[in-house]
Amino acid sequence: MKRLKISQPVLLLAGLVLLLLRDPLGLVRMALVASLLHEAGHIAVFRLYKGRWPVLRISARGIGMELWGEWFTPSQQLWLAAAGPLANFVVSGLVLLWLGHRASYAGYFFASTNLCVGLFNLLPLGPLDGRRILQALRQGRG
Repeated sequence: MKRLKISQPVLLLAGLVLLLLRDPLGLVRMALVASLLHEAGHIAVFRLYKGRWPVLRISARGIGMELWGEWFTPSQQLWLAAAGPLANFVVSGLVLLWLGHRASYAGYFFASTNLCVGLFNLLPLGPLDGRRILQALRQGRG
C-alpha cells in the first residue's frame, strides 16, 4: 500500500516555489516547518495507537492523513485531533524558553508562527482539528 499520495503535484510545487521566491523574511519557511511539526504530532499519535504509519495525502490544500476505514474510540479521536495543536504549543514554549537565554527575532517569529498554527487549527470549522475535537467530545458524552 502506498503511504504517500500527492494530488496535483505540479500545482502544489509551483505554488510553493512562488511562495518561497517571494519570502525575504523566511515567514513562509517558518510556517511550513510549523505545519510539518503540527502533522508530526498527529502522525506520532496515530503510530502510537495503530502501531504503523498512516497514509498521508499531500495536495494544494495541505497535508492530511487518510482515516477511511480506521476505527478510534472517542478518547483516541480526541487525542489524535489535539496532537497537532499540542505539538505546536510545545514547540512554541520550548523556543520561548530557549529565547530566554539567547533572544532573536527569528526565534520569536518561529515561536509565534507555531502558536498561530496551533490556535488556527483549534477553530471548530471544516476539516480543522477544533471541529474534530468537538465531535470527539460529543461522542464521548453520548
